[in-house]
Amino acid sequence: MVPKGPQNSFNLLIGDYLRVTTDRPAVSGRGADEGFARIERIEHLAEDLAREIFTRESVDFGPVPVVWCHGTPGPLVLRGGDVHVLDHANPGRVRHDEAHPWWPPAGKVLLRGAVAAGHEPYRWRREPIPWTGQVTWADADWPPRAPYRATGFTKSAAALLVGDYLRIHRDRWPECDQDVDEGFARVEHLRLLNPELTQQLFVDLVWGGTVVVASVYGLPGVLMLRGEDTVEVQAVPNPERAAWEARNRWSGQPSMVFIDSHAPTDAERQAAEAIDAACRPQADEAGWYPSRFSDPFQRRLALESRYGLRTVPLSALPWPHGQSNCRMGRIADTYKAVVADEQTAHAAAFLSAEGRETMSSCSYHQPDWPRLVRILTEILDTANGQDPQPQRHPDYVLLSAEDKQWLQTLLIDPIEWDDRDQMLTNGQHRLCALRAAEVQHCPVRGRYLPDTTHSAAVPAADHARAAIRVSWQDYAAARRWPRWAGTLADKLPSAIQMRLLARGRRVRRSPFL
Repeated sequence: MVPKGPQNSFNLLIGDYLRVTTDRPAVSGRGADEGFARIERIEHLAEDLAREIFTRESVDFGPVPVVWCHGTPGPLVLRGGDVHVLDHANPGRVRHDEAHPWWPPAGKVLLRGAVAAGHEPYRWRREPIPWTGQVTWADADWPPRAPYRATGFTKSAAALLVGDYLRIHRDRWPECDQDVDEGFARVEHLRLLNPELTQQLFVDLVWGGTVVVASVYGLPGVLMLRGEDTVEVQAVPNPERAAWEARNRWSGQPSMVFIDSHAPTDAERQAAEAIDAACRPQADEAGWYPSRFSDPFQRRLALESRYGLRTVPLSALPWPHGQSNCRMGRIADTYKAVVADEQTAHAAAFLSAEGRETMSSCSYHQPDWPRLVRILTEILDTANGQDPQPQRHPDYVLLSAEDKQWLQTLLIDPIEWDDRDQMLTNGQHRLCALRAAEVQHCPVRGRYLPDTTHSAAVPAADHARAAIRVSWQDYAAARRWPRWAGTLADKLPSAIQMRLLARGRRVRRSPFL
């Protein structure tokens, strides 16, 4: 357990250990204080000045802190609000960091109008709760945590690219406690300050050239670098980590945006790519990282999948898993005692007379779904990579206002399903309506492999019966019953099925023996 707590960013003090990276998939474990770096210098930019420099969304109430941390490649501009700090640090590391400062003493502030800070809090500061837990701090004589370290290479900060794994923190003491790819974090956004701003913003003339502003995964702000600064980048990131973090970004937008700045132009990006290609070494390190997937298909889906709309047979999609705000969900609840799982209960409800009556009066079941799905499919087939335009379809003008809205939901807020997933992320009610309307194929959105093939579509009623049959077979196999037991159980009267389920949930041996 890490002894960390929240602290408002403008109340940080010199000597605090600020969290500059977040958790990563560990290879050989994590040190208790991994990701935290000691603050060596702080300056504050007053709120009124900050609002002239940053976009409105970037500035909170109070001054904007700029901090220099031990082991980081440049100053960090922090957002307002809480950040994580260590409430209690490794005493050996504190002694090391104090004896080996990373940054030289500051003769003047970096930003024009800023003031030196960090010796006392700006406002009331949270005091750490006395630590009662047990932390085993690493020491210098410990054996190495990791048998090897990830290869890094250097290039100029001007050559950074989105997706690079930048060495955001180094020199965590003791070195023996560091893991394979510790300290590297993904660059999510890049912006370059316009020359007019650099001349006005910085006191020190050495910052008068190209200035790169990087938003990095896990960083509570942005990192500022001079274009000529040398930075270290990981040659071969953990492939599963890279795929996950590319899809699940720390921040959808840059953490802080200077008003007079721009994203790299195509020419600037191409120049950076050329430098990267010339500098990046060949390394075969992807196999160093253990996989979190036991299923090869799921690993391929994580690494190679695309995300978007594709047309699939509805019989490939699962049955609902919890329509609690729907009468069909309440009907399914009555079947849970005679089927093996919740999704199978929804399949049974779909087949029931009460279910058919409920669906006929449900608002989701009123649109002309076969027609809407046909229009949507034809729109997507002719989009050729462009944004689909439903209003250009010849049948669009024939739709009622309500059906036009339903068509938009299929396009803008579609059914969400990843290949082979056992649950829908979105769209259970519409899927129920599509099945009842005898639609067999529909575009859905999610992660998929381009070479994925699905079994031929089957009518919804046949799919429901098959789901019930398979669930009994799976239920029997999980309890090591004979193979024929699951097939037989599906055909028994409901009263006997209830007794089998009740007994099967108490004992693992077959009730048939």
